[in-house]
Amino acid sequence: MDIKMEENMAEHVVMTPKKKTSQKTTLMIQRQKVSRPLPGDSKVHIAGGDHQGIIINKEAAADVEDPVPQQASLEFRVFLVSAHTGKHTQENRRLLFWFHPDMEENEVPAVAQQFFRELVSPQEFPRDYVGFIKKIMKLMQHKYTKISKLEVELSQLDETNEAPTRPLSADETALGKIVELTEDKVLEMIESSYPNPITVGDIARENCWVESDVELILAELLNKGLIKSLDHGAYTRVIVKQMPTIASAKQPTIAIVTAQYCEKLAVDAMIENKETFVRYTTV
Repeated sequence: MDIKMEENMAEHVVMTPKKKTSQKTTLMIQRQKVSRPLPGDSKVHIAGGDHQGIIINKEAAADVEDPVPQQASLEFRVFLVSAHTGKHTQENRRLLFWFHPDMEENEVPAVAQQFFRELVSPQEFPRDYVGFIKKIMKLMQHKYTKISKLEVELSQLDETNEAPTRPLSADETALGKIVELTEDKVLEMIESSYPNPITVGDIARENCWVESDVELILAELLNKGLIKSLDHGAYTRVIVKQMPTIASAKQPTIAIVTAQYCEKLAVDAMIENKETFVRYTTV
């Protein structure tokens, strides 16, 4: 696409394929003022309606490294399920951020983290590639206007026939003992899974409980406002408030993030002059 930079041109969010191999795909999404391509141009797709302002380049750009290094990067892994073979593929997704020059350097990490949290929110996580890329572009277009460019690296890792297992905290099940079905135990499992939702079937299978009995417990927790139901029969913890903002004077030199209480105790035993912040406070 022939892009001309002029003052009177409208700003668009433009997605361009950058590099693709059998195991890795790189996409570049950037904010640009561009001239509107001709409607018959087969090299681009011009979005309309609710997606107006988005342009998709169909041809790959030259794989030239940006002379300006990225200002932030975040990555995570997902498991993809093939509709044809049923196999599970682990994929690493990496986001590289560039911001507008007027963006304060000390604001970059917080904005990148907030963008990342919205992108991977369990309640609205895109189920396919199209939805994933579209969500990135819409967030850039309407909310995170200080992001000038994002590169998305999608790298396929291992492939397996078995579904991945969700880790839970150690309990009496691991010792071969019968675990009593109680509200506290079900709530503990939901909290261990957070921020990922967990289904009735997952809860019941973990401790060989009857699903109908688990549903009664979940109904009680719902009435108490401790959990909330999501799509597909899943449940997650209700969060009361977020972690307070850390003052600049208290920024840690080393930050260790733990998910389980037992992990926190292990870290506390090894480190002196420490301070603990709880990411989420629950009722």
